Amino acid sequence: MSPFQTRGAPLAALSLLLISLFLAARSGGLFERSSLLVHKPPSAAPASAPLRAGYRRPRYRPFPDLPAAIREASRLNRPIFLDLFAVWCAPCKKLEAETFSHPLIATLLDRFLVVKFDIDQPTGKSITQRYQIGRFPTTLILDPQGREVERIVGYYPARFFAPPLHATLEKRHRYEDLRRTPAYTRDLLQQLAYAERLLLRREIGPARTLFQRLQQHDRQDQQRIGAAALFGEARALARINAYTQALPLLSRFHTLYPQNPLRIDVYRLEISCYRELKRDQKYQKHLTLFQKRYPKATITFD
Repeated sequence: MSPFQTRGAPLAALSLLLISLFLAARSGGLFERSSLLVHKPPSAAPASAPLRAGYRRPRYRPFPDLPAAIREASRLNRPIFLDLFAVWCAPCKKLEAETFSHPLIATLLDRFLVVKFDIDQPTGKSITQRYQIGRFPTTLILDPQGREVERIVGYYPARFFAPPLHATLEKRHRYEDLRRTPAYTRDLLQQLAYAERLLLRREIGPARTLFQRLQQHDRQDQQRIGAAALFGEARALARINAYTQALPLLSRFHTLYPQNPLRIDVYRLEISCYRELKRDQKYQKHLTLFQKRYPKATITFD
């Protein structure tokens, strides 16, 4: 008899499946990596990790479920900032400690009804089903009636996280508004905002297509769109760990736009790519160039 033809075979197969799913999740299949993009946080960082000076944790409002939060948001006429987290999720903790608590974001969140739900609890599970969420961490921005207007998938530093918050508060260039606007009527700035929003939602293919189209529209960067689109495409590739594909785009940026202010971020992304690829010589070379060119700057995105 084959050793696999036993009563324990189904259990063993299930165990192997669970292990495979866990490994796939750790490699980016289900859960977002928390390094956008320079340094890797400790995998077991405590939820109560001390904050940097000037940072403050979000003022979460406790609610038994999302319908109760929506009722309060409707009463206050405030949009909802919905943090979906898990106690085991390192990027979730990093988001709270470094992005949500950042002075730029914390100030904006004062104008939202800020709530959080654990995805491993029944209420959190019902939310993930309602809004069809399949990757974590995911942050939702809802209108006062509970309709989704923005979605951010994964960890992002404050400067990349702020635009959808501003858009929601100003009711201008919101994702849902941009999505519903016919493509032929969007100006270049609207198209760039839409591409950036697609990237935040981890819709990599559509984001890259739009970034590439924008580069063609503004090759000379006369409207400051071409450089931003080139950098956006490189970030899109790095988001899916396609570092070897991102690096030529970053090199092209240096050639085409040597005076563009985004160049500091291009160096940051290059440093991250070389670090992730374990190309130590290239990493050290670009780190030295960065420190020489920007002696007072940090290599991390803020």
